[in-house]
Amino acid sequence: MSGRGVRSGFTLVEMVVVLLILAVVAAATVPALRSDMAPDDDLTAAVRTFEAVFRLARDSAARGATPVTVVLDSATHQVWFMVPPRPGAAEDMELAAAPERLARVAPVRRSAPAAFEPGAALELPAAVRLELTRARARFTITPHGLALGDSIVLRSGTRSVLLTLDPWTGDVLAF
Repeated sequence: MSGRGVRSGFTLVEMVVVLLILAVVAAATVPALRSDMAPDDDLTAAVRTFEAVFRLARDSAARGATPVTVVLDSATHQVWFMVPPRPGAAEDMELAAAPERLARVAPVRRSAPAAFEPGAALELPAAVRLELTRARARFTITPHGLALGDSIVLRSGTRSVLLTLDPWTGDVLAF
């Protein structure tokens, strides 16, 4: 018999190569897993709030078979849903003439459905600024889902998102 025995175990080089491969795999997968579990940042939460408001308006227009106009005030962050008066009613649809007759949307949260509460303002995260092209932006959604209106810019720190409505579906488009 020779002095060489049966080789058992791993060499140091083999161990380092295996650890290096595991480190590369971990570095590639851990950030992807963490982003799925991370809570929404302020800007994403604000976008989701506007998506919920416009989804509610689109659903109201479809259910009521009448166009719904969403009015957004940039100074107070108040949101109104305006519905044209029923035929034969002598009510004025102008916002300035009868603001107390218009339903304002209460703060929309991801876990709870939007509720109507007179006088409530749309709550945005403190770090998010709302910018509109004019003092009051208007968005009209038809019962068929067609939409027209202004654009909204949301800013948070160095990031910004432009929100507009898809004219054919009424869905919120974020750029």
